Amino acid sequence: MAFPHFEFTAHERRGHYSLGVASNLLDEGTIRVKMDFSTRGLWLPAQARSLIPTPLHAAYPFDTTFAIPVITIDENLAEKLGRWQRQPLMRDLYDIAALSTRVDDPQLVTQMWVLKQHAAMTASSRHSGGPAASIDQLTTSKTSFPFVLDDLVLPADPPEQAKRALVQDNLIKIDRLCRTISQHMTADLYRYAEDRGALNWEAHQQITQIKQRAHPDRSVGNDHGG
Repeated sequence: MAFPHFEFTAHERRGHYSLGVASNLLDEGTIRVKMDFSTRGLWLPAQARSLIPTPLHAAYPFDTTFAIPVITIDENLAEKLGRWQRQPLMRDLYDIAALSTRVDDPQLVTQMWVLKQHAAMTASSRHSGGPAASIDQLTTSKTSFPFVLDDLVLPADPPEQAKRALVQDNLIKIDRLCRTISQHMTADLYRYAEDRGALNWEAHQQITQIKQRAHPDRSVGNDHGG
């Protein structure tokens, strides 16, 4: 697709996809953006969202009034919490803090966090033998974690102090969310979280129940996600 000042091309090589963006407004002329596609599928029905209007849309050579299917906030948070317990990134800090006050069902988020970690653990060929999920790691303060401040573009003035203040403010929001998650842990969820694979069938039955409740009008397959 091409329109004034911009041209976009999709590329595929050995199953890996990227998007090329060429523009005379870019110093380097062209940038290549990696595109990732998941084949796991969602557990909850996608939500239809509209684009946030911006003045830039007036220059688009197509109608921007269309709906985009996106993952629900609850399922998105459940997946992001999995990485947060292991090795949080700046983008996770920003995303989880922004979404932490918009949780619809904290019990379901807790359940999906544990079960998605369990599904990923049993499906991984690189499983190290550790438990599926760790509520201790999730609720441990990340205050001293070495976040890369350069990953934050804004605020820019004064950069160091403002960025550190933003990080601390977001950590408080995430800590509050993680404490809420810990309060919704049940005896069964602790069993799945501490499991190393022995409860695989039982955990997948719980996943199937979540999907069936979310999709009562259709049958649920064997894709358990992760």
